[in-house]
Amino acid sequence: MFYVIRLFGFRRVETSVNTPTAIVGVRGTQFGVEVLPQAGLPPEGSGEAKTLAATQTRVFGFHGQVSVYSHAAGKTLAVGPGQDLRVDAAGLAPIQRTDPGDAQGFISDTALPQGAEEEGSQEPGGSSGKTPAPGTQPDEPEEGATDGEDQLTGTASLTTLVQDQVNIGIQQSAASLTVTSRPTRHWGYYSGMLTMDPGGSPQFSYLYLSEVVQDFDDMIAEAKDPLIGGRRIAVDATAYPDTVQLTEVELPFPELVVDLPKKINHTEIGFNPYQEWGYWKQPIDMLGSDGFIYRFDNRGYYVVGDHTTADQMSALHALNLKADYSGTAHGTFWTADGGRNMSGNFKASIDFGAATRQVTDFNLSVSGGGHWVKISGVEGAFTDPVYNPGHFVLPTTTKGTWEIDGVTGGAISDKRVFGAVYGAQGEAVGGVWKIDGSPDKHATGMFQGTR
Repeated sequence: MFYVIRLFGFRRVETSVNTPTAIVGVRGTQFGVEVLPQAGLPPEGSGEAKTLAATQTRVFGFHGQVSVYSHAAGKTLAVGPGQDLRVDAAGLAPIQRTDPGDAQGFISDTALPQGAEEEGSQEPGGSSGKTPAPGTQPDEPEEGATDGEDQLTGTASLTTLVQDQVNIGIQQSAASLTVTSRPTRHWGYYSGMLTMDPGGSPQFSYLYLSEVVQDFDDMIAEAKDPLIGGRRIAVDATAYPDTVQLTEVELPFPELVVDLPKKINHTEIGFNPYQEWGYWKQPIDMLGSDGFIYRFDNRGYYVVGDHTTADQMSALHALNLKADYSGTAHGTFWTADGGRNMSGNFKASIDFGAATRQVTDFNLSVSGGGHWVKISGVEGAFTDPVYNPGHFVLPTTTKGTWEIDGVTGGAISDKRVFGAVYGAQGEAVGGVWKIDGSPDKHATGMFQGTR
């Protein structure tokens, strides 16, 4: 049984467990691993070959999700709460819902009974049960850790927590196959919708969108609104996830917000090995140099991750790869009382072998709160192969349809999509979008998908 526990003093906590047939990668979760004799395969041969042929790995999910990589299949799947997966020399078996008896049996086999003590084991309260050596202090929790979900103390509390998580996990859906390791870099995009309050009557102000893929780890990331001459907002996420700040808000020249920085409230929606995505707000009143009050009280969105590098894009081009992507999309329709949030789906195709590496058949549909946005059949291209090789822009042609609450055609004053390819093999895509329609219809959001 393994427990991977977040400590606040560390930005990332990652663990991998290697067996003869699998690698289990995790962050902040509880899971179990069994290495068992492979049924029907006698232990013939010797050494590593014997071990590989004669064993299988079974992974139990109790809390959170763990990614499981098969050496034989060269493929990764994820095990969630209440699920288990078998891996052997032939590859990955289908993920299945864990039989409650198997889960409880595994806990019984691995957990110390409540009240039992072993030399060096933890007792409730954090004491090891041994007398400290002269000149030393009793064992203490790691600096920065807290009680509750971020620090588990005592075998009794560990056992109780895992049993609770099994009971919860068994009731959850067994359908999720989302791989759950995370990206190591944070290149990407964001958007933001600004509300102006001239005195008790909030109104839509401006909609900013990142126009290039940016390194959020090492730079101040910006988003712009072309309808006000490309004036920008800027976000400092270099201390993510501890602190993300709004550092600049430009209004139509020469006006700007004067009382910055302001801390951003951000919420993750999801992640995979290549991307993280979510939304943000800054609902605290900000004073503009024009004397009005401004807020980001409707959701803005972001997508960041391990974007595909120039060398990796060249390799995909040489392979003449053509790939179809599908996934999720989210957005918000601006309203004076904080917006109407929407969700839906996305799909697109990319021809990496084409001279300009085309994006085709881009489709996005979101709805919620009585509003909807639909982008269908749009095409685009990778516009900066030297400095931003994985970055693409839509639309670059007139093909396709953009709609917001049924408004389309000439009633759309601005429509934009910016995105990038993610992963060393172009495994994912993601980006942000905006649409401004008359009269007073404004929405922004994000999309992400894998092939």
